[in-house]
Amino acid sequence: MSVIETIRGTVKSLQPIVHGADIPDEGIAAKGNEQFFRKMKVWYEGKAVHIPVISGNSIRGIMRRLGAQSFLEMLELDPERIGRKLHYLLYSGGSLETGAAKGRQKAKQEPNRPFVEELREHIPLASLMGCSYKRQLLHGKLITDFLVPIVDEVAELYGQPKPGIRAAEITDWMFYTRQDRSDYPQSDRNQMIYKTEYIVPNTTFVHGFTLMGASGVETALFYHLLEELNRYGRVGGKVAQGHGKVEFRYTLQADRSSEPYIRYIEKNKETIAAFLQSNWNNGEN
Repeated sequence: MSVIETIRGTVKSLQPIVHGADIPDEGIAAKGNEQFFRKMKVWYEGKAVHIPVISGNSIRGIMRRLGAQSFLEMLELDPERIGRKLHYLLYSGGSLETGAAKGRQKAKQEPNRPFVEELREHIPLASLMGCSYKRQLLHGKLITDFLVPIVDEVAELYGQPKPGIRAAEITDWMFYTRQDRSDYPQSDRNQMIYKTEYIVPNTTFVHGFTLMGASGVETALFYHLLEELNRYGRVGGKVAQGHGKVEFRYTLQADRSSEPYIRYIEKNKETIAAFLQSNWNNGEN
């Protein structure tokens, strides 16, 4: 098995996609009721242009949550009863705990290699995606690229022919209202109008993943996550309001499947459950 494996494909928008930016477009004074789409700057024909993109981290987050849900289902565990810290580790990647209390000398703590190896063995999702537990940091083995639309400004960067479409042509604005639900009389309530920038349907993106040193089980898990991602079929925000439906198309190797991962969890179900119980044995842990 190759140490590095790359999976490439395309994603087509079937509904408007919303993916908010933390800051407005450069040179624009944002108003309080405007939500801009996230963008990256690209040098094109002697000047910088802004391309709307969807972050790889947002795709990782979707895959992690889908993987956590299916992992617990296979173990027949209730997500609401596994404890706060384990839930956070599985669904969000966990967090590093703080050091010694204020005023005390912080003790240097070396990585607990046996525990790290056990964690990777018993929770393949944490090993593939990476996680933090107490003061242990596990680096993941999956790199997720940005979703970049195939437009004239970036097509050649990704080995694609120019489609004759500019980045400025694939976004538009959608208006919403938010009702003031205060206790004031109906006539005194305010209805706020706000607008959100979105990518229009029928836009095609290039996308890819890279597996770095993944084991056979972790590679099979990745293919399982791709299946779950395809079933979910959405990216970005405002999904409940009819946004974000997409079609994923990746070029996959014929001899790859999710079956080795499914069999691994089924075969080691009791051992994995015991590991979870021994390390996260109550609602706080």
